[in-house]
Amino acid sequence: MALSNKILITGANGFLGAQLAQSLAQKDYQVIAAMRDKSKAVNLYHKNISIVQTDYSNDLDKIIDNVDTIIHTAALLSSNFKSRKSDYFKINVNLTKNLLEKCINSKLKRFIFISSVGVYGETRNECADENSSMGEKLSYYEQSKYEAEKVCEYFFDRVSIIVLRLSQLYGPTMKYGWPEVFKQIKNNKFYLLGRAQGTIQPLYVDDVVEGIESVVKGNGRDGQIYNMAGKEIIALNELFAQMASILKVKPIKRLPYLPVFALSHLLKLIPSFLKTNKLNLITPHNVAFFKTKRCYKIDKAKKELGFDPRVGIKEGLEKTINDFI
Repeated sequence: MALSNKILITGANGFLGAQLAQSLAQKDYQVIAAMRDKSKAVNLYHKNISIVQTDYSNDLDKIIDNVDTIIHTAALLSSNFKSRKSDYFKINVNLTKNLLEKCINSKLKRFIFISSVGVYGETRNECADENSSMGEKLSYYEQSKYEAEKVCEYFFDRVSIIVLRLSQLYGPTMKYGWPEVFKQIKNNKFYLLGRAQGTIQPLYVDDVVEGIESVVKGNGRDGQIYNMAGKEIIALNELFAQMASILKVKPIKRLPYLPVFALSHLLKLIPSFLKTNKLNLITPHNVAFFKTKRCYKIDKAKKELGFDPRVGIKEGLEKTINDFI
């Protein structure tokens, strides 16, 4: 299926949205870069990019007018630790629903919803595929992404939708998450909890941009969900050891797991606004991250989308940290 070239990207000032906008514009797509604050349109100045400031409410009809493809990346991220459950659902679920309702009678050819492999929760010793059940003990962010996917499913018979579940994104220009970890490691203020044998399957940003562009070109089947994750699964102790090595600092110190896990439950009793940023990060979900095993099968995306993650973790970390430094 050949898709036309007028593309709306929501959340275009975010890490993924900005990378997509730049890459698609360079390939001569006409990109409408939608964001809540136009002043944050960093590095989005290109002849093929039109920047639109929107509150994603009363102006939805206008911003989707005559658009061929929508890539819905706008979301309240898990890094917003002071946000309430209702905040996540208002932005991540209700906005998705409102957009899709506007798309029913539009000329839209494809709606690409950016979700998260976080909806699987802990995968333990088996890698999750698209048919795996949803996880337990999900964060507010993960719950909201799962509910937004259910909204997409409700519209499958009326709008051409593809859902992409992405793993942990990283790469140059990222603003949240790992850059703060790099800073703490560099200053010898980062600690591993326990043996840190949990696993993740991080995804380098260039690889996911290429994968999404494949969907923009028409690959993939409507009403389908696809996992996109990196080609390597890595234990957290090894991941952070590589970060320390690239930053040329001493090995990372460790704290015992159980006392910190107990502390995280006590801190739940204290309102977020009364805690420092560091204390807000000590949640049961974040602490459990250090022992949680997560991995994902990407065979379906490889076969149907031509998804081919090529950047290994060591190479990706070096590029990301060099940009940070």
